[in-house]
Amino acid sequence: MQRSTVFTRRYWTRLAAVLLIVVTAPAAASTDRADSEGRLNLLVVLTEDQGPYLSFLDTPGLSTPNMDRLVAEGVYFHRAYVAYPVCSPSKAAMYTGMYSHANGLIENTNNIFKPASEMTPAERSLPIYSRVQIRRPLVTLVQVLDRAGYYMGVSGKLHVAPNEKFPYDEWFKPNNYERTKQFIEAAERADRPWFFFCNIQAPHRPFRDGDKVGLTVDADAVEVPPFLPDTPAVRQDWAEYMDYIEVADRQLGDVMRAVEESGEADRTVILFMSDHGPPYHRGKMSLHQFGLHVPFALAGPGVARGVETQAMVSGVDVLPTVLDLLGLPIPSQVQGESVADVARDGAVAADAGRGVVFANVHHMGQRRDDGMQERSAFDGRWKLIFRDKPNEARVVNSDLEHFELRLADGRVLPWRNRVYRDIVERRNEFPDAYRWLARIDHKKFGVRLPRFELYDLQDDPWEFNNLASDPRYASQLTRLKRVLRDHLRATSDRYVDLSLLN
Repeated sequence: MQRSTVFTRRYWTRLAAVLLIVVTAPAAASTDRADSEGRLNLLVVLTEDQGPYLSFLDTPGLSTPNMDRLVAEGVYFHRAYVAYPVCSPSKAAMYTGMYSHANGLIENTNNIFKPASEMTPAERSLPIYSRVQIRRPLVTLVQVLDRAGYYMGVSGKLHVAPNEKFPYDEWFKPNNYERTKQFIEAAERADRPWFFFCNIQAPHRPFRDGDKVGLTVDADAVEVPPFLPDTPAVRQDWAEYMDYIEVADRQLGDVMRAVEESGEADRTVILFMSDHGPPYHRGKMSLHQFGLHVPFALAGPGVARGVETQAMVSGVDVLPTVLDLLGLPIPSQVQGESVADVARDGAVAADAGRGVVFANVHHMGQRRDDGMQERSAFDGRWKLIFRDKPNEARVVNSDLEHFELRLADGRVLPWRNRVYRDIVERRNEFPDAYRWLARIDHKKFGVRLPRFELYDLQDDPWEFNNLASDPRYASQLTRLKRVLRDHLRATSDRYVDLSLLN
């Protein structure tokens, strides 16, 4: 059984005293360019769509030696969660330290991978790009480090907006040894500390096609999640997903080799995580733990080595944490909390981190605000999911549904999702799997969703048994509704009717 997703009784005993902490804003940042002499470097490694699956976590069939080595050199957070389970808003939360309803980037935006100075008028006027952006008064991590004198590079893709808030010096696609080495050498020539945002697009779909290439993962060795039917199609798809995590691991190994050979490893803070969970229903674009739970590790100067902590951490905590580790001021806008002290001290207890993690999904936010709104609160054991407008539309990303998607302009997106169609075609054989799928795609299958879902993850780690209507758990429901309402009020969430949480 995977330690990253299924918890033991002993584990929950250690978590008995979880504190409920209201998010507070740290001190204001300087707007002056700082003296760069003696500054630490920063490497942020972000994989895409990777749940907490590593070979050090005993994930069946998977080998991730480079991720495992990075984890062994620092502190691994077993309970790390993103603030939004899809790419752009999850990244925006990391870059700003703010929740999506507060920073303005409430859905996926266009990925325009170039400096703002090179954008065309047509690109700037794209309906989604011009609408789905981080609000103008706010600053990003990139802007803070730019003012602090850092030489900065981004790889893979950007997928946040507006580009003016991401003044990287270098933009390059490949995540390999040679390109990383060139970037570090350019920073050395400039005599500046560096920040490299290494965006590894694996294991985002489409995975490597097991019908055409030899996978490095044996389909007979993997363990499919329990809400999926264990059919040949599903098993192959999950093996292809595991195989693509190994591709991400090899890219990480190339990047780390360049850092180590540069002689800069001892003065480089490293953060490794993913933007959200796996590209399956109940994962990506879902507030279930399968969509929110991600790997998260910190390593580098001042960080403890070889520690596994149960302290909780959120995607909104990335900005304050890395600035804290770099010794830089934290912008006053920040709604997250630094976990740098947890990393420095090697604290392992649950109450060393935040007491509650919160997450959002704004459905149909790319074009208008009248879709379903979902919010969640998780205190380490009890989980509340709240819906405003539960009968309205819900986004189901195309890669969660299609094997191939033909666009109006004739292009074909080869997502190669073998799972969705297999479940629908075999719904009589696997009714429970079909029921979980139908709940995610509720409009298509005529399912009515509840306003509230309450789960006890101690006994129900996969969130199958909704306790919200059970009077035995009314006190837990009332408590988490109050916690979520206070959080949404404090962070100015104008998209939901807070009176529904009374």
